Amino acid sequence: MFSKIMKCNILSLALLSMFITGCSAYERARPIVIKQPVQPIRIGVTPESPPYVFKADGKTVGIEADFARALANKIGRPLQFVEMPWVRLVPALLDKKIDVVMSGMSITKARELNVSFTRPYMTNGLMTLMRTSDSQIYTSPEKIYNTTRSIGVLKGTTADIFAQRKCPKALIATYIRTEDALRALKQQQISLYIDDGPIVAWLFSQDSSALSALFVPLTTEYTAWAVRPDNDRLLSKLNTILKEWEKDGTLHRILKKWLPYMK
Repeated sequence: MFSKIMKCNILSLALLSMFITGCSAYERARPIVIKQPVQPIRIGVTPESPPYVFKADGKTVGIEADFARALANKIGRPLQFVEMPWVRLVPALLDKKIDVVMSGMSITKARELNVSFTRPYMTNGLMTLMRTSDSQIYTSPEKIYNTTRSIGVLKGTTADIFAQRKCPKALIATYIRTEDALRALKQQQISLYIDDGPIVAWLFSQDSSALSALFVPLTTEYTAWAVRPDNDRLLSKLNTILKEWEKDGTLHRILKKWLPYMK
């Protein structure tokens, strides 16, 4: 009897040992899965064009900055602003140094040859900023078309193209930064400054005693975000999010924050 009990115990221990050994072997053989860090969404901006995107107290702020933060939160990815001059935005996008251009860019046929645009989030047009002392001279778009004075624009923008085509008598001065063009206007180096309506309205509001504006659109333009032509997946995702924001009020809330005069 004792012998049978011993045999049963020995057999049980042997089976238990095999089970433990088997489990240990399984644990050793199970592959270790290393979770890859979530890659940030890289947003290309030129933070010199309030209220679209600019710097305030060392922070990137504005319409596009708020959109970018809301977008990153929506898709669950960290946000990385990549700052560069305006003329470098599209080349950087095509070189895969950024994922999206969110910098107040208007849709144009020329740009559509290189990038894919999302559905527009805003309709706007070019407007004109001037010194208050000249406000009685430039009272209509026709006066701007026919001026023989100098007009300031940012290089490579729709304002640059417009001035070259529509103001043949004027001397066109191009600038890289908005603040440089604004300084030139105040120092009487140029007579007019043409830019997107929201930018002109913002600049006017910051110094309405020295500056005046013709709040008559010279063009009709559509502002959107740009992605690489081969990134259909991201383009589709962005368009879906924009549609959702139109329905839930996110789009209007952010635009109204920075464009309080908007209906």
